Amino acid sequence: MIFVFLFILNIFSQVDAVKFGMAFESYLKGDYVKAVEILEEILNKNPKNKKALDLFSKSINKIVDIEEKNKNYENALFYIEKGLKYVKSDELLKKKQKIES
Repeated sequence: MIFVFLFILNIFSQVDAVKFGMAFESYLKGDYVKAVEILEEILNKNPKNKKALDLFSKSINKIVDIEEKNKNYENALFYIEKGLKYVKSDELLKKKQKIES
């Protein structure tokens, strides 16, 4: 029984590793929205996954910066809120205050 549990756990870890690789590839290509979508799948199962949290935070910040630059403040706030769901970030909170003021 323990072997079966460890085997299943290993499969889930491998799936998350593959998904993380896809998210990282999306990030490198500049498709930050896709990276966030994939990373959310990982974080919904394991909200303490450090690698996923780090890349998620970077992706969210890239999106927010782009949206701010394009004056799409509603989208920027949407992604700030999405980011704050997983990451408690002073940087995101400052950006939120700046947009809302």
